[in-house]
Amino acid sequence: MKLLLFLYLLLVVYLPAFGAVDSNGPKFLALAVLNLLTFTWLAWNQRSYRQHRTGKSFFRTGIGIVYTLFLAVILFSFFNAVNLPAAVICFTRTLSVFLAVYLFFKILQINRNGIILVVIILTLLELVDAVTVFYGIGRFICGSVESVYDIQSGYTNKNILAAAIFMKMAAPVWLIYFSRGWKRVLGTVAVFCGMLAIFFLSSRAFYLAMALLAVLLALYALVRYKRAGERAPLWHFLRYTGLLLSALAIYTVIQRYGYPKEKDTYNYNQTVVARVTEIKTEVAKTNQPAGIRLSSWQRTLNLIRQSPVTGIGAGNWKVAVLQYENQERADFKYLLYNHNDFAEITAETGLTGGALFVLLFALVFYRFTRAAFTLTGFSLAKGEVSNITGDTSDPSGAGEERLQLLFFAAIGMMGYAVDAFFNYPADRPEIQVLFALFLATGALAGGKGFRVSRFRIHVSEFQGFRVSGFQSFKDQRSRFKDQRSRFGLLVDRWIVDGVTMMVLIFSVVVFWLNFRSLRMEELVRQDDADRWMALPSGFVIEGFSCIPNLTSISEPVAVVKGRYLVRDTRYREAVSVLLKDRSSPWDSRREYWLSKAYTGMGKADSAAYWLDQAKRLKPLATSYKRP
Repeated sequence: MKLLLFLYLLLVVYLPAFGAVDSNGPKFLALAVLNLLTFTWLAWNQRSYRQHRTGKSFFRTGIGIVYTLFLAVILFSFFNAVNLPAAVICFTRTLSVFLAVYLFFKILQINRNGIILVVIILTLLELVDAVTVFYGIGRFICGSVESVYDIQSGYTNKNILAAAIFMKMAAPVWLIYFSRGWKRVLGTVAVFCGMLAIFFLSSRAFYLAMALLAVLLALYALVRYKRAGERAPLWHFLRYTGLLLSALAIYTVIQRYGYPKEKDTYNYNQTVVARVTEIKTEVAKTNQPAGIRLSSWQRTLNLIRQSPVTGIGAGNWKVAVLQYENQERADFKYLLYNHNDFAEITAETGLTGGALFVLLFALVFYRFTRAAFTLTGFSLAKGEVSNITGDTSDPSGAGEERLQLLFFAAIGMMGYAVDAFFNYPADRPEIQVLFALFLATGALAGGKGFRVSRFRIHVSEFQGFRVSGFQSFKDQRSRFKDQRSRFGLLVDRWIVDGVTMMVLIFSVVVFWLNFRSLRMEELVRQDDADRWMALPSGFVIEGFSCIPNLTSISEPVAVVKGRYLVRDTRYREAVSVLLKDRSSPWDSRREYWLSKAYTGMGKADSAAYWLDQAKRLKPLATSYKRP
């Protein structure tokens, strides 16, 4: 079990691309495989089954119910999907994260002390990520790294790295509040290093996140002091604030006196104040990050108005948004994500799907707020938990443990909410694993049947018995019913396990097909970059899987195949491949290459018709070179 937790937190994050154009492909495949292995371990381990049957089912928790409804809404959105393979991949990703939440819930339910292992691992990974950032900044100062943007530490880009660092910060903050000794020292060091690394990465979204966390901790300290007279949360808040100001001061000094004097390629070596105030000027410029996001959000609002109930289909935002974007842009460097998951999910699944997604966060914060307000009379000033709770019906200390778990979940979900508002963590497996962990912790602590002890078989006390014929007959009948009940439960369990296993295998197959296509896409990308186009067209056609039908840069796979067929003067085959394709109806590259194929065949009228169609779809285009 500990090994599985470690693999989730390590393998999905640091797995290399294995020749794929996008490392997300093998990482989501690894997540699906880990889900399959974990479920198999739980299914065949009888001790695990005996334990988790006595606990509260995930599907009876508020988060479990809402998340299940969210999956159902995604499936319903398939009816509006223009690109069904894209919808299947999107649903499979969401399903894999859902299963990870369920499996984390079961693992922590079996042994709640496993959360300590998770917190320690995340804290150590926080330190590792921070040290790699410091190393990258050292190279930037020495001139061997061109820009802060190039500091990625094994992640796809610096923004994902900053998101991972902040979300992992929930672990060391938890150590500061609910541990003592070397663990609290470790948490303090990790929080400081994480803050400093985020400043170095010049990520404005997480400047805001660190400030919001300070506000959250201040409110928590105020509530606990007013409710239970606790002073420890106030001192911990002051510790956090002191670490934040110290990290800011050190960053400012190093940035002013150590950074290269010439301007950074991406202008990321500005001070914190300059980076934040720069947003005002960027909003007015459509070619700057803030302006690009604002324009994208406006197009997304149009999509929501277009289909407010059922949405445009899961995974279809990047397809449907082109009906607006291609009327305004001349190039093919598409914004593949809305940079706001809340708006993108609402556009894809309708207002119902968007509301259910927001409700997942609301449930965690509501439970945390309620626990903070209702729990009275326990103190962690010395890092020790007492067994005095405000609930006289629960003298076991369950309220204390509930608050600790919800504290961890709430901080993590707050970090994810900030990332989801400005970026696209739904497409980042390394962030999705953290999301699954926080949501599972919130589901476990938020249920009404929460207990402080590990789940185990409870044997009722011996009450004696009466020896009589009637009682003996009654006992035999009761045993017979119990046997029938156990047999029925066994059959039901095998049916449920079998269906779940098929779903897990389906996820692995989908991600494997996606991984194969991403490997082929990388070969094509290198081929195009070298200007050779030396790959045989037959090799390219056979190399792509049936799913997906769009590349990682949202180019129809049929267009890639068509280019190679036109190069080899196999015009009729190119026309056949391109005419069948409807993967992206508002992308004009299909129409352009149809015109090229018909030109090669000597059919001038058909070539002119398809060229006019391309201009209608993208009137500002001046070149159809692959981006």
